[in-house]
Amino acid sequence: MLAKIDMVLFAVFCFAVALGIYITFTYYVLFSEDIVLTLTEQAAPLLLLIFVGLAAYSSIFLSLKNLQPEYLVKEENQKMQVEKEYLQLAAGNMSERIKLMEEVSAQNSRAAHDRHHFNNILLELLETGENQKVAALLKKKSVDTKD
Repeated sequence: MLAKIDMVLFAVFCFAVALGIYITFTYYVLFSEDIVLTLTEQAAPLLLLIFVGLAAYSSIFLSLKNLQPEYLVKEENQKMQVEKEYLQLAAGNMSERIKLMEEVSAQNSRAAHDRHHFNNILLELLETGENQKVAALLKKKSVDTKD
């Protein structure tokens, strides 16, 4: 915010310098009856005005040149901030996906445990010759998995 205020003040100062130089030259040119006589008689003030103008514009261009790297750094910082926010968002999404994968893995583990237990019951019933119970359990399991 302070940098924007500084830039506004700098622009106002540049405009004031340019306007002052323009008004001074206009005064010498418009309010003289003989321009050649005015330019010869007022050579020293006009040369001083030219040098002041050159110095002012040179300092303005140097200031702009010196301010440019500062604004490039600020722009780079803004880009890095946006990238940081994007990476944080991506990391949040990734952690949500990892949680979902852990939940699915836990569900798969429980399902594998249940299948293992069911298969052991079937095996035990088959070994004891209780085929009717095996058929009933398989039918029940088939109905339960359809839902």
